[in-house]
Amino acid sequence: MTAWDIRLLLLPRQHPRSADDFVSCGFRLASLWIVLHNRCDRRGQPLVIAADSRLPRRNPVVGSLWFGHLEQLTCHKVVDDGQALKQLARGLRCRLVACGLLLFASGPLLHARDRPMPFYFHHQAWSTEDGLPQASVHALLQSGDGSLWVGTEAGLARFDGQSFRVLNHDGVPALASDDISSLAEDAAGDLWFGTVDGLVRKRGEAYRLFRTQDGLPSNEIVSVASRARELLVLTTGGLAAERGDHFEWVRTSARIVSVSNAADGLVAVDSRGTPYRWRSGRLVAQQAPQPEALPVLGAVVNDRRQEVWTYGSDFVHVVSPSQTRTWHTGTELPGSRVQALYADGQGRMWIGTNRGLVSAAPAAGFRFEPWDALRGESVLSIDQDREGDLWIGTEGSGLHALQPRKFAMDLGSGSETITAIVRNSSGRMDWGTRDDGVFQSGTTAVALARGRLLSPVVLSLAAGRQGDVWVGTPDGLNHIAGAKVQRWTVSEGLPDDFVRSVLVDADDTVWAGTRFGLAHIDKNTVHTFTLADGLGSNSIGPMLGLPAGTGTGGVLYVGTSNGLCVRSGRAFRCVSSGAQQGGSIITALGADHQGRVWAAVHEAGLALAGENALLPVHSAALPREILGILADQDGYLWLRSTRGLYRTRVNELRACLAGTLDGRNLQVDAYGRSDGMPSEEAVGAGSPTVAEGEDGELWFATRRGIAVTDPEHLRGVHVPPGIVLTQVFVDGASFAMDAPAEIGPGHQQFSFEYAGLSLNNAARIHYRYQLNGFDQHWVDAGTRRTAYYTNLPPGQYAFHVIAANGDGVWSRDEAVLRFRVRAPWYRKLWVYLLAGCVAIVGVLGLVQVRLRAEARRFALVLQERTRVAREMHDTLAQDLVSVSLQVEIATQHAKAGRLSDVLEPLAQTRSLVRQALESARQSIWNLRVHLSDASLPARLTARVKSFQDAATVTQLRIGGEYRSAAPEVENEVMRIASEAISNVEQHAGATEMLVSLEYGSQNLRLRVRDNGCGFHYAASRALPGHYGIRGLEERAAELRAELQVESALGHGTTVTLTVPLPEEDA
Repeated sequence: MTAWDIRLLLLPRQHPRSADDFVSCGFRLASLWIVLHNRCDRRGQPLVIAADSRLPRRNPVVGSLWFGHLEQLTCHKVVDDGQALKQLARGLRCRLVACGLLLFASGPLLHARDRPMPFYFHHQAWSTEDGLPQASVHALLQSGDGSLWVGTEAGLARFDGQSFRVLNHDGVPALASDDISSLAEDAAGDLWFGTVDGLVRKRGEAYRLFRTQDGLPSNEIVSVASRARELLVLTTGGLAAERGDHFEWVRTSARIVSVSNAADGLVAVDSRGTPYRWRSGRLVAQQAPQPEALPVLGAVVNDRRQEVWTYGSDFVHVVSPSQTRTWHTGTELPGSRVQALYADGQGRMWIGTNRGLVSAAPAAGFRFEPWDALRGESVLSIDQDREGDLWIGTEGSGLHALQPRKFAMDLGSGSETITAIVRNSSGRMDWGTRDDGVFQSGTTAVALARGRLLSPVVLSLAAGRQGDVWVGTPDGLNHIAGAKVQRWTVSEGLPDDFVRSVLVDADDTVWAGTRFGLAHIDKNTVHTFTLADGLGSNSIGPMLGLPAGTGTGGVLYVGTSNGLCVRSGRAFRCVSSGAQQGGSIITALGADHQGRVWAAVHEAGLALAGENALLPVHSAALPREILGILADQDGYLWLRSTRGLYRTRVNELRACLAGTLDGRNLQVDAYGRSDGMPSEEAVGAGSPTVAEGEDGELWFATRRGIAVTDPEHLRGVHVPPGIVLTQVFVDGASFAMDAPAEIGPGHQQFSFEYAGLSLNNAARIHYRYQLNGFDQHWVDAGTRRTAYYTNLPPGQYAFHVIAANGDGVWSRDEAVLRFRVRAPWYRKLWVYLLAGCVAIVGVLGLVQVRLRAEARRFALVLQERTRVAREMHDTLAQDLVSVSLQVEIATQHAKAGRLSDVLEPLAQTRSLVRQALESARQSIWNLRVHLSDASLPARLTARVKSFQDAATVTQLRIGGEYRSAAPEVENEVMRIASEAISNVEQHAGATEMLVSLEYGSQNLRLRVRDNGCGFHYAASRALPGHYGIRGLEERAAELRAELQVESALGHGTTVTLTVPLPEEDA
């Protein structure tokens, strides 16, 4: 049993937009009916009816008359009953007849739709000025990470959506030639670059060149294709297959001209157009060779549609189960040479020639249409990325992209500043401009009543029910009906010529809003409503009329500068605006499909018109200033702001008002120029600024033309973007990310540059990053592509970054860079331990120094006490002993009664007491002299002058250049000199004393010499109780000086002290 597979491939993906489309649909329907009719008598063989894609739900031309029936056939259904086939055929026959009748009856309607379709693609181009190494692009490939690789004649370029990174022989020596011919990526993620001088493999950041010595038939690569773990390389010398790190020739008698990747595996095509499958390491032919086939240069195999497309220098040929067809250059195709052929993910075929780019969809019967954006360009390569963008490489103008956008610009509006848009009763769109009057859509935009309007500045529009249109201007109201124009001004009864808004009511009467009241025009009668009639203000803004059957039928809503007013019947009532910020100026009105009225309040945002009050929607995501409100068929409310366009669900708005949804969680989609709008700005003085077209498209007025979108076309990009780290800078120097990630100490500034690989709309990519080890939370970077850090402390870090495309889809993986900041040598453990040891030793050293200082201080104190003790012993103590003896003698004489003998001891006692007092005074004077601030020579001179023995001749000699010594040195020298002089005074009995002080270059010499009785030096040192000589020696030792005492009995004494002095500075 064989199943017949009738696929509705010839049915259009969209409903008919022109008479040609309608006729084409009729013929296809007739063909299907013939097939079914011929099959009705062949019972027992099931009929499989299937459709290739779902038909659109809007069919305003023919409705469900025949499209609805065909929609029933879109599911796979097996029909094996002959009677059922007959019924199906009869049904199709009836609908075919009805289709023919409608073809003649719907001429005006089809004509109404005969206009240029919006171009939902954004065209952009890059050349050498933007970073391309060269302007001839021969190969294109999107790698697994989302980057676009561009092969030119001067090297490769890796594109991340905003900038190019160039790879050539200078930076990659493995690229023996910079002339790139083909690109491929295998299952392992390795990239293969075909050049005119070998094949290069990029594995990570390692590159390897393959040539004939590695098994390639030739070094000149024609094309490369990879599927799963297989890689085929076509060279000018033949075909080769990869085997590890080596290649093997593929032996075949056919001349292979193309290798490509198809859904069912690798495919090769020979010069006669015969396709070969790569199976188990060999080529398997899929059809018999065609002996008279045209010479083929390249091919594309579409497994899903069972089509083989081939092209030669001047033709494109397709072979499929349903058709065989050829197109030639110069007639069906532009230019004289075919250079590129590509099938995108939707089955559309793209052909590049030396004079432009053409494409065709299967649903249109492959009727090729040129793309004006590349008219005249020589197209060399074509590729489509995962987001649906089409990339085109040209011969002289670089890289081009056709990127799908959610919005298009109506071609008829040009760059005019649009103030108002309406749809007229014939289905055409009328729009008003700021400076050039009113236009109507069509094959080309047509100006209405040019030069006959009261003013070319259009403030408002309203469509009548007979194809007429009402135009409000600053100079009055105009009514255009065919070639006739009727004018209404203050002279005809309007309250003001400045007409801000116009509305045609269900009874064909007209309402006109002005600055001084609301005018109601009924034929030639004008009646004005003001505050006295219940309006909130005489300044009238937007108006909205709800006809009967909407739930609140026959109601007129009027926005004023003091709130919203409602007219039901013949009376007006005002709706309280509550405590709205910015006053109560109503800027826009709109109704959803359930009849609820939504109002925009100046600087207060959106509100729902309740029975007695406006209910504001509190959400920061909604715009504060709204100029237009429009509901679509999918339950969304569109809000036209002064800058940008917003969309949100009506159900979510109601949930916010009911309190079941937090306004912070309200989902609001924002659109702007990056989504294809010609401009984000809207002109404030215009009404209405939004309208719905006959086919469901939405029209929005902007400052630079009309933005058009189809809600069904508003698909988001659900492909998660890739994310890569492009560069890292440390103190302005580039950091090699492939090297061991270790950064030395002492660096201050760190910057991380990254790129989200969403090529469709790189300007809207959103980033978040976090530096583990420093940041506690993720940092929202917005669209900024660089993260900055300063003064990172030593430690381990990991920089993470993720990206989201313009539709909020976040990347699956994170780009991560792990690195370590080394600590400086002085912050390492051994340094800390060493520093601790040094600190401990230092503390101990300080303690020792302090102890030594205290010891020296104590020694000085002890020395001073010893000196005082010596002086007291040698003077005062001896005198007191003598006094005690004399007193004892006097006492004994007195007891014996020898009073005359008492006088002599008393006289002696008196003399001793005076001598003791003089010694005490001398000791006190010596202390003061030693502590004086005077110089040593001055103090020594004063001491010599104080010598008391009149029988002794004293001399003082001071020689050499005076050099100031440390105070403690001079004090000790002075004490030694004073002690020596005191010994001469008290013990020597000399008649002469010479004191000399000599300053030398390295020392100071003090000498005290007398001619007294002298003494035995060695014997005197050993006598107990004699401290004078010992004190001199101790003081000299403290000064590290040399002390010499020369004395002999009867020959006097000489005391010499030599004190070293520091050398003078040069």
